[in-house]
Amino acid sequence: MRDTTRPTTFDVTAKLEGEALTGTATTTILMSDFNFDAPDIAGILKAENEAKLEFKFVARP
Repeated sequence: MRDTTRPTTFDVTAKLEGEALTGTATTTILMSDFNFDAPDIAGILKAENEAKLEFKFVARP
């Protein structure tokens, strides 16, 4: 995000069924680590700095 690269570690759960590998990868980041301010709408609606990322994947040959 915003031209910033940082290493992160994902927790991965995967399952092999036949020739398909399926799974989920999750991690938690701080938006401020990527030069991104948490959304804030006039101080009424404000998001936390912490964001959870989740990727669901399917891989086939």
